[in-house]
Amino acid sequence: MDVSNGVVTFFRRIDDIKLTVLDKDPNEYSTVELIVEGSSFLWHQIRCIVAVLFLVGQKKEEPSIIDELLDIEKCPCKPQYSMSSECPLVLFDCQYENIDWVFDRIEIEKVIKHLQDQWLAPQIQATVVKRMIDSLHSMIENEGCEATSNEILGTNHRNVRQPYSLLQGKSQSHDYIKFADRPKSLSLEHRVNHFVKKRRLDAQVYDKINEANNLAQSLNIYKPNNKNIESQDSENK
Repeated sequence: MDVSNGVVTFFRRIDDIKLTVLDKDPNEYSTVELIVEGSSFLWHQIRCIVAVLFLVGQKKEEPSIIDELLDIEKCPCKPQYSMSSECPLVLFDCQYENIDWVFDRIEIEKVIKHLQDQWLAPQIQATVVKRMIDSLHSMIENEGCEATSNEILGTNHRNVRQPYSLLQGKSQSHDYIKFADRPKSLSLEHRVNHFVKKRRLDAQVYDKINEANNLAQSLNIYKPNNKNIESQDSENK
């Protein structure tokens, strides 16, 4: 929550979500693209969404955890978890009403050339590494290599494990802890009160929060807290 910068309303409209496998022949090394289209986004919103989806995909959390996290009565404080990596995150398209953009072909070609220069070296390196991986897979599958140690890595050597976990951001604990059992972050109320006391936020921010909660309740977006947030002055009376 970016409360320190005055962001105190947290429902956003998502208009569309697309999940696409980019390779023609999907396999364990395929790239999957997630496109989220919305009117606006919260700070780290997409990285948090993807982190939870990763955990659901690994069967560490049930799909129902998404609805539970969005129910602010059942889960008023966010469980502490690592966000997904920022590496693949790109804001690539913004649209505005009543604006007709003018595109210059020469400038677009310059941008293409610049992106091609950035693409070439990593693409060559990725191709070389992938060929090495394919060769090692073939050694196991065609030449019947035997393990020479007691370490067990698993029966399916094609599983992409460590790279997958790297996309989840910080290193994950071997002993997974369910969201319900994790420590919780500070609540919105606590953070707002803190910054109001420090005079970094005006006390009128409470009216803004209550207005947003009432709007969410009327639209049945989620279950807002039954108690409206009262200003610090009212609490002291």
